[in-house]
Amino acid sequence: MLGFNRKNSSRYRLAVAVSHTKARFFLGKSAAEAESTSIEPILNDVLPLPSEQPERVVADFFSKYKKLNLESTPTTLVLAPQLYESIQVEPPSVPAAEIADSLKFSLKELMSYSPDNAAIDYYELPFHAAGSKNIVALATAKDSLQRWVAAIEQYKLKLQSITATETVLAALIDNSARGHLVIYENDEQGYLIQIYHKKRLAFSRQLRALRPLSEYSGDEIEAGALEPLATEVQRSMDYYESQLRQAQVAQVTCAFEHRQLDKVTATLNELLAVACEKFAYPAWAYELAEGDYTDLTAIAALQQMLDSETEANKSRSEVA
Repeated sequence: MLGFNRKNSSRYRLAVAVSHTKARFFLGKSAAEAESTSIEPILNDVLPLPSEQPERVVADFFSKYKKLNLESTPTTLVLAPQLYESIQVEPPSVPAAEIADSLKFSLKELMSYSPDNAAIDYYELPFHAAGSKNIVALATAKDSLQRWVAAIEQYKLKLQSITATETVLAALIDNSARGHLVIYENDEQGYLIQIYHKKRLAFSRQLRALRPLSEYSGDEIEAGALEPLATEVQRSMDYYESQLRQAQVAQVTCAFEHRQLDKVTATLNELLAVACEKFAYPAWAYELAEGDYTDLTAIAALQQMLDSETEANKSRSEVA
């Protein structure tokens, strides 16, 4: 989404994951070998965002870590779900290069942003229900986005890409040929269910009406408190298998905090009759990971940056 494709001149890599109220900064340093995907975590910090003022929070970050030389650091900005709208829509009948611009007219009645103040991009899903060729349009406020871009570039960072939570998380999923469903907790947005196939996002759905799972005690879980969540997960799996005509989901992973998460996964395993487990942080990030999964989008953005660089390096090596 909105990639800039600039040549890297720093070994640092920075992900900035933002919501209405805070900004997560995850800084890493890439491996010396160009072909390697490893990264050394340097810092993982979250700062409050005062009155949606990106200039303030970026200034606070650089003031706090002024000893680091971050000039020319490749940077990815990740928007939380409450900062954009995700809409499935028929693609406009225009050349591929013109689809994003044409979506302003297709989405005029479907999004809350005015066409003049909408930054729009889109992505395609690998599978479609019968008779559908929908793409997923992502729309956000252009003026707010421009303030983030200006704040980041003011400190001579290299903004490589702007992406969304729902598109970046796939970078953390293993390359499995069977469906892999993950349940995430989103700040201010309830829960996000995603299904991946061969490391590609195949299905995404927001759940906003559920009571926070962290509020359930062990006794409540045993009494059936997870049944509403299990029902929604089952509906998602049914859609993936019947409407998208894919093989049964092979694994369910929980990426949300709960003091008895082992009991949660065991209970979901029984309710869904599908292997269920806790989300495992990537090994390179484990040392600085929060442990409550609130930093997954920032970590995924760094992983995606390294994966893209590795592929580019391989391509250059093959050409050479």
